[in-house]
Amino acid sequence: RTRRWVPVQPDKWLDISVRCNWSLAVVRCFHTIETVGYVMCESTLFRKGVDEASNERYQGLLRSVEALKATGKKAEAGKFGRQIGQMIQEGLISEAKTDVPRLAFLCDTTVQVFGQCLACKAGQPCPFAANPF
Repeated sequence: RTRRWVPVQPDKWLDISVRCNWSLAVVRCFHTIETVGYVMCESTLFRKGVDEASNERYQGLLRSVEALKATGKKAEAGKFGRQIGQMIQEGLISEAKTDVPRLAFLCDTTVQVFGQCLACKAGQPCPFAANPF
């Protein structure tokens, strides 16, 4: 078995899925030297309406299903489930993929790799720079 080194730059995504959908995002870190961090992301599928009206209807049906299931009315929830199935058949609901961050290894940096903290945005001293732990 050989090992392969892959040079990376910030904003690069690597597919590392074997049996599940995982990817590795390379992010620019804030340090005195140029450095990167890594964020492991799980790719998940979710359903949504193809337009705003379809999405509102779909979300409403989902809320109805969950409310009825919570009160033990599974048969009534099934009616709304069938409406969702009909929307899928009509092409009003589509599947979309999203990458959900699950683990970040940021090497020697601050959390600002994800954006400025509130203090920095307000022009105040950064609490992470003063005391990162």
